[in-house]
Amino acid sequence: MIYLFGSKRHVNFGFLRSADLTNPDGELRGSGTPSKHIRVVPKKPIDWAKLTKFVKQCASIKTLS
Repeated sequence: MIYLFGSKRHVNFGFLRSADLTNPDGELRGSGTPSKHIRVVPKKPIDWAKLTKFVKQCASIKTLS
């Protein structure tokens, strides 16, 4: 459900089932419907509260067995 994608300039902290997450402020980015992310950039503070909010939502999603 959660992934990291690294490039030379940033890391995307992504969520594979982002359609199931509450994102009223549009904090999650990306053009894909099933998968959106938060971009982490070097030397820019990470918003841990924002990341934690989405990780907790992911933990509460019921998965198919």
